[in-house]
Amino acid sequence: MGKRVPKLRFPEFSGEWKEKKLGEVCAINPQNPPLPDQFEYIDLGSVKNGNLFGSLIINKDNAPSRAQRLLKTGDVLFQTVRPYQRNNYYYKQKKILPSVASTGYVQIRSTNNKSLFLYYTLYTDGFVRDVLDCCTGTSFPAINSDSLGNIQIRYPSIPEQQRIADFFSTVDGIIASEQRILDDLQLKKKGLMQELFSRELRFKDKDGKEFPEWEEKRLGEITNITSCKRVHQEEWTKEGIPFYRAREIVALHRHEKISPLYISEDLYDKNSKLSGKIKKGDLLVTGVGTIGIQYLVKEKDRFYFKDGNIIWIQNTGGILIGEFLYYLFDSKYIQSQIKRMAGVGTVGTYTIENANTTNVYIPAIEEQQKIATCLFLLDGGIVEQQKIVAGWKLRKKGLLQQMFV
Repeated sequence: MGKRVPKLRFPEFSGEWKEKKLGEVCAINPQNPPLPDQFEYIDLGSVKNGNLFGSLIINKDNAPSRAQRLLKTGDVLFQTVRPYQRNNYYYKQKKILPSVASTGYVQIRSTNNKSLFLYYTLYTDGFVRDVLDCCTGTSFPAINSDSLGNIQIRYPSIPEQQRIADFFSTVDGIIASEQRILDDLQLKKKGLMQELFSRELRFKDKDGKEFPEWEEKRLGEITNITSCKRVHQEEWTKEGIPFYRAREIVALHRHEKISPLYISEDLYDKNSKLSGKIKKGDLLVTGVGTIGIQYLVKEKDRFYFKDGNIIWIQNTGGILIGEFLYYLFDSKYIQSQIKRMAGVGTVGTYTIENANTTNVYIPAIEEQQKIATCLFLLDGGIVEQQKIVAGWKLRKKGLLQQMFV
């Protein structure tokens, strides 16, 4: 085994890091006093990416049985179920009310190390791998407190711990600041879309005159709505033409990277002769899973998709431009129809029949273009800000792996 030193280190520090079990340097699920009469309750759905949201203020008499972890400043909560999600939390200080966490977390209280340093240790790939090796279960892998306490961690002197913790706190502050900018842009877009599609805000033509009133139509009256010929799982290949399911359409919509399946060129050509090929301006909408997520087909797109999972709205042109249709499907008016049509059963679906009967309001082509251009420019800013946030998160992840042993 090599020396216990990090790849990247502040120059004023040297020497090897110590190594002990987590339970030897921390109190795991320390004994707690009786619950207060009223408190902020933190359950497994209250934390995401180290941030707290959606916690509840509840009374002791109405508290769930899992509300047992009374927190002190500096306590760390470690998510025991599906720990690869890394939804851990560092409790900085008591607010107006005390906070109590669910037993779905392991409560970690440092005894002779900096708790914030330990918090960042929990995010390193090496620690998460060790945790997963100790987990039981497949669909919902989980670790118990005894197993967590037996995992080895490595740590430097207190001054170096503090330096590392301060550094990553600064990085987290930058990420939080950039995320707020992104949130503000997304909120601005949401408000603008509400004004545009409710027609509270209207554009004018090049002569400064009002555009005609929007026309109400059924989507099936102005587009051709269909799907494609079925591809069976045994027909998937490792290369060829990309084959998208609903999850890939959702990822494309969110500008995320995808790892598509494929079908052969021969099968693509054969099926395309029967179903046709996607073209620029067509809209693909998810009908299962995350329902009602849309993707606008681009000029150079060449792929096939799963029938039934994805609805194909073929834009024949004339009275509707694809870019406007894309944003129209993001509007509250259309999304509320989709949710109502999909139902509230275990597995909701949005079908071709549903799409045909979806009500839409259509403005003049020139006003459609103005609306689409306005929202497209705002989307461009959002995408760039998403890249900034993602870039900082990636830097943080890389630094975590280099600055810890």
